[in-house]
Amino acid sequence: MRKTILILFTLFTLPSFSQWEADLKKTISWYQITPTGNLILATNDGIVGINESNGQLLYTIPNVVSVLEEEFQVIPNTPFGMISRMEGRLESKLIFKLTDGKVLFDSKKEGISIGKQYLLGSTGDFIFQGIRGKESVFFLVDIATGTIRWEQSNLFGKGIFAEVIDGAPIENEEGNFIIPTVGGMSGGSIYCFSPQDGKQQWKAELPKLKGAQSATLTATKLATSILEKDKFIYMRGQSVMAYNISNGQTIWAEPAKQRGLPDRVIYDPFGLIVASAIDPNNTIFKPTMVMYDYKTGKEIWPERVKLKGTVTNYSYCDKGLLISMDAGNGKSLINIVDIDKGVYLFENAYKVNGLVQEMQLLGSAVYVRTNLEEDFVSMENGKSLLTKNISSKPEQPIINVRTGDLSFTFNPADDILYKTDLNKQSQIALSASKIDFDQKETPERIGILNDKVVLSSSQTVAAYSFEGKELYKTHIPAPGISGWKKAKYATSAVLLTMDAMRYAELEAQAKKASSASKTYKERQFCDAIGQFANNGANVRLSAAASDMEKMRTRFKATASGNTVQFVLGKLESKDYGLFGISKETGAKVSEINFGKDNDPKYLLDDISRIVYYLNDKGVLKSITY
Repeated sequence: MRKTILILFTLFTLPSFSQWEADLKKTISWYQITPTGNLILATNDGIVGINESNGQLLYTIPNVVSVLEEEFQVIPNTPFGMISRMEGRLESKLIFKLTDGKVLFDSKKEGISIGKQYLLGSTGDFIFQGIRGKESVFFLVDIATGTIRWEQSNLFGKGIFAEVIDGAPIENEEGNFIIPTVGGMSGGSIYCFSPQDGKQQWKAELPKLKGAQSATLTATKLATSILEKDKFIYMRGQSVMAYNISNGQTIWAEPAKQRGLPDRVIYDPFGLIVASAIDPNNTIFKPTMVMYDYKTGKEIWPERVKLKGTVTNYSYCDKGLLISMDAGNGKSLINIVDIDKGVYLFENAYKVNGLVQEMQLLGSAVYVRTNLEEDFVSMENGKSLLTKNISSKPEQPIINVRTGDLSFTFNPADDILYKTDLNKQSQIALSASKIDFDQKETPERIGILNDKVVLSSSQTVAAYSFEGKELYKTHIPAPGISGWKKAKYATSAVLLTMDAMRYAELEAQAKKASSASKTYKERQFCDAIGQFANNGANVRLSAAASDMEKMRTRFKATASGNTVQFVLGKLESKDYGLFGISKETGAKVSEINFGKDNDPKYLLDDISRIVYYLNDKGVLKSITY
C-alpha cells in the first residue's frame, strides 16, 4: 500500500492538480454534465448552470422549480436544453442555452400548450404547433433572439380539430421548410413555408391509394436524395410518392403502393430502395423490398423481393446488398440481394441467433456478428466455416471490440476471450482458461488500449495481450452493504450520437457523388449521405457556432480514450471512495475520498478527466485526475 500512498500524495500535490468547491446554499435534487462541458443542476430555487473550470455560478433560471430529471433533456446534436412537463395530453416547454441559461422559449409565458415541436437543421430555429386558448397556433421561435419570429392561427383548422404535423420537416435549397400533416377536416396535406415570415409557399394534397389498405397507422416520412435534389419522397402507411421540392407538384403519375409498411429507405444512386416492415394487422401480404425509379416511381426490378422478415441491418458488397432480416423468436436470416436484378443470390438464407450488429462479405463467405454469435458463413452452402463458433444465450449477450481486421469477443456463456481474424477467417480462444473475476463478477465492458484487450466489471479491471497473456488483473472488493452501486460515467449519455459532427465531414465529400457511381463503395457512400441528411443530423446552428465548437472539441476528445478506470470501494482509511486504476498497468493511480458516504452522488467526466461529487451537505466538488 506504500506505493499507492506515495502515488496519491504526488497526485494531490502536483501544481497541475486542480480542485474547487461550490456551496450554492440550495437543495440539489440532481445534476448533469452538458455536451459543452459545464454543469446543470436542479435546485429548489430553479435550474442552475455552473462553470466546470472554477465552480462559479453561470446562471439561474428561477421560474422552473422541482424539475424531475426525466423532465429534462439535451436536444440531440445541439447546445440547448429543454424542460417538458405534461399538461393533460399536451406539454409545456422551456428551451434554453446550456452555456449561459438564456431562455429561448417558454410556452407558459406565451400561454401556449405544445403538441408538436421540430428543429430546423439549417438555422437551429424551432417550429411548434400547439393550442392557445381555443385556437390552434403554428409558429417559429428564432434561436438567435429567443423570440417568436412569426405565428399563424388556425392555419391547419380550428382548435382541437386542426390538422396535426406528423413527421420531421425537410428543407429545400431556397431555405424553405416542408412539413406533412394528418387529421383535421381534410385528412392532412403537405405544406411549404418560408422560415423568415411564415408565408405559405405551396400546399399539396396527400397521395390517394387505390384498393384496400392497411389499418396500421405509421408516422409520415419525408426523404430527399443527394442525387435527386429536385424532389422529395413522401411515405405513410403503404403509400410512396414523389413531389417537386420547389412547388409541391406530384412527379409520379400515381403513388406506389408498397406491400407491407414502408420502413427502411436506401438511397441508391440508381433508384430508391424501400424495404417493408411486417404489418401486424395484415399477415396475408408479406413484407417486400422494391427499387423505384426516382423520376417515374415505376418499379425497376422485374419482381419484388419477398422478405423473410423486417430488415434490421444491411451493407453494400461487391455482390449486391447484404441484408439481415428479423425471423422472429430471437433469430435473424442473412442473404444477399442482387440490386441490379432484384433477386436473392442464394436460395436459402442463413439463420443466426440474435440481432445482427455487423456483417461483412469476405470473398465467398460472410462475417456476421450478433449480440449472441460471431461466425463466418459460406454463402455457397449456407454452413459455418468454423468447427464451433462463438455462441451464447439471450440472457448472456457477448461483448465485442474491433481493431482493424481483428475482433475480440468475450463470451459470458463459457467465460472465454476469443480473437477472430477477418482476414484469415479464423477464430481462436485467446485465453487458455476461463476468465475468472473475483466476487463472481463477469466482464461487462471491453476495449482496446495500446495493443491490449481491457476487460472490466464494476469492481475489476484486467488486460490481455493480443496473444492471450494476462498482463494484469486488479480487483477492488465491493463492500458488504446492500445497494452498492457501480462507478457511474456520464460521457456517453452527455454526447449522444453527435451525428452533426460526422455529417459535416460527409457533406464536404457529397459533391463528388453522382448517378454514375457504380462500385459498391460509391453506392454505399451515396446512401450514407442520404441517411445522415434524412435523420435530422445536418444541424449547422449558425446562431450557436461557439457552443457547437465546444461540443466538437469534446466529441473529438472521445477518440483519444481514457487510460483510467474508476472503481468504487473502501479505502485504507475505511472511508468509501473511488480508486483510479490505470488501464495500462493495472496499478492504482488515484483515490477520491467520499468519507462515510456509502451512496455518493457523483459523475465521472472521462473526457475532461474530472470527477464531480455532491456531498451530503450540498457542497459540489470538482476533482481533476
